[in-house]
Amino acid sequence: MRDQPENILERIVFFDIDSKPVEKKLSNKEKKLYLREIKKDITYFNRSYKKADFSVDINGAGPDESARMIKNIICEKVKN
Repeated sequence: MRDQPENILERIVFFDIDSKPVEKKLSNKEKKLYLREIKKDITYFNRSYKKADFSVDINGAGPDESARMIKNIICEKVKN
């Protein structure tokens, strides 16, 4: 799956020590730091992503739409 760093940042969920979701509003400084780390991760893992048999760009898609897109790609690949 591929997506823009800003969209990935919007989906980040924080958890407490008991693995319960925690509401956290990030400051602009924190957002910049997280975006920098997400971009570094994308750059690092891009080498591995290029070896994948297929890839799905979920840019801007919600969870249901992303799942549908992935399912469609897998079904298409299985048919061929």
